Amino acid sequence: MNPSKTSLTVDLNHFSQYVVLSFQSSYRDVPESHWAYKTIQELSAKQIVKGQSEAMFNPSGSITRAEYAALLSRALFLTASRPTSFKDVVAGSWYEEAVNATFEAGIIQGVSEDRFDPDQQITREEMATMLVRAYAYRTGVKPEASTFHATNDSSKVSSWAVTYVQGALEAKLLSGHQDCNFLPQAMTTRAEAAQSISNLLAKF
Repeated sequence: MNPSKTSLTVDLNHFSQYVVLSFQSSYRDVPESHWAYKTIQELSAKQIVKGQSEAMFNPSGSITRAEYAALLSRALFLTASRPTSFKDVVAGSWYEEAVNATFEAGIIQGVSEDRFDPDQQITREEMATMLVRAYAYRTGVKPEASTFHATNDSSKVSSWAVTYVQGALEAKLLSGHQDCNFLPQAMTTRAEAAQSISNLLAKF
């Protein structure tokens, strides 16, 4: 659909009533020159990502465990059949359903048996872990690297995250930076999180 035109052409297999909606965000801090502009626009239109206000997205800001759970839940249309036992997931909170759903799907785990730590910021290696689990949940196949994808900081990847980071690189769910570093301990930015979700959806 071209917003500049007043018509829409689509193939239908039955007669019914349809509503056509068009949404375009206008975040002042995400200009067209931003590397994630197109991704943020597309995911905003699908209501998968949301700005921190109507005018601001904060692409360089960090993202929390609760927020990334919400992105994955919306992207994969996850629902929960039961609550979790996490004492710090507040009943009725905006993130409760997303946390319950992603935990039930085996995508995100707690930081302990009874704590989720929803406000904790996630690192890039943690994002890789959740992303690979989400891919495996959706496809039934966990991506594994056929060869080791070396980066300048490969030795800095936590031992528990190595297979996930390698799997994410193999499946092109994530990529390193231009300086050939993955930055596993760096905080994930909101723009990077949006791009990771776009990469994930492109696989299905």
